[in-house]
Amino acid sequence: AGGHTGEIGSMSLIPQVVDAVGDTPVLGAGGMGDGRHLAAAMALGASGIWCGSVWLTTNESDCEDALVEKMLKASETDTARSRCISGKPARQLVTTYTKAWEEPDCPGFLPMPLQGLLTADAERRIRRHAAAGTPESAELLGTPVGQVVGMMKTRKPAGKVVYDFVEGYIDAVERLKSMLPED
Repeated sequence: AGGHTGEIGSMSLIPQVVDAVGDTPVLGAGGMGDGRHLAAAMALGASGIWCGSVWLTTNESDCEDALVEKMLKASETDTARSRCISGKPARQLVTTYTKAWEEPDCPGFLPMPLQGLLTADAERRIRRHAAAGTPESAELLGTPVGQVVGMMKTRKPAGKVVYDFVEGYIDAVERLKSMLPED
């Protein structure tokens, strides 16, 4: 959750978890950005999905406008895994802040939750100054977000995101059904 990542991708992990837990319902997570992902996760045995990134650019999100604009312009390659926010590997927008933590003279990362405690004040200040329109702070502004950020191109209500998921799921399932031979 929140961009935290492991080493195993969803396409491999979901069926392994489904096989391991028997009849227990499983939610697929990680890289779930539209109805096609929902259909794929369900084809892999999941009962549904858990989404994170797609909510960050909704009208209801509490993300700063400058951050939403950065995400709407970002591609999937504008993210990287870093420990700079929490101490655990988390995929996030690449910023001058995240790049600074990867420099050779970086002091290194503390384990979770200490890294978050160390950086919390700086994160609050960056957000406050970015919200006030300070351009330098906007360049530092980032957030945990998955590679699906490259699919998030417009700000819209959360209800529309849900509607689009359902429509995309139906389209994906219908497309798959059309590939089957008729009885």
